Amino acid sequence: RLVSALSAANDAIADKVNENPALSGMGSTLVGVAFSKDGAQWVSVGDSPLMLYRRGEIALLNEDHSLAPELDRMAEAGHISLEEARRDPRRHMLRSAVTGDDIDLVDISRKPLAVEPGDYVILASDGLQTLEQSEVERIVSAYAADGAQAVAHALIRAVEAVRDPHQDNATVVAVRVVPAASGAVS
Repeated sequence: RLVSALSAANDAIADKVNENPALSGMGSTLVGVAFSKDGAQWVSVGDSPLMLYRRGEIALLNEDHSLAPELDRMAEAGHISLEEARRDPRRHMLRSAVTGDDIDLVDISRKPLAVEPGDYVILASDGLQTLEQSEVERIVSAYAADGAQAVAHALIRAVEAVRDPHQDNATVVAVRVVPAASGAVS
């Protein structure tokens, strides 16, 4: 289902570019999650983060298809300094995107990730990366009891408060896992 949705999105962009060649080069990142009784599965292309918040800790679930991980690896290997990696103007350039052409990198979950009541699954555009992961964790912890909408709004407010002139767009969807009436997780 997720791969079909990705393919449909890519085909839709290809159709628009074919209708209007001036749109050539346009594209988008994509992150999608499907929930079932077995857990959460995802597909992503680009640098839109997908995170799991569980018991006070947050983890990135998907791959970042920007140059940021490559620059960080270069810094870890000693080829450049950590500061050079963080300041590199190419850091946010995408290695893969949904453009209507063949997609170079796709991150697809191999099997469902079991989710538990109280978990939050956070889907966001790359603007959320204005915040350090530890700050995202702190905000989700602070607002978790108030519900998914409160978490999403708090994250957006925190991004806006940074006032980074180079910050990309910021969109956040927070999904809170609650027990189903039967006791199963929904």
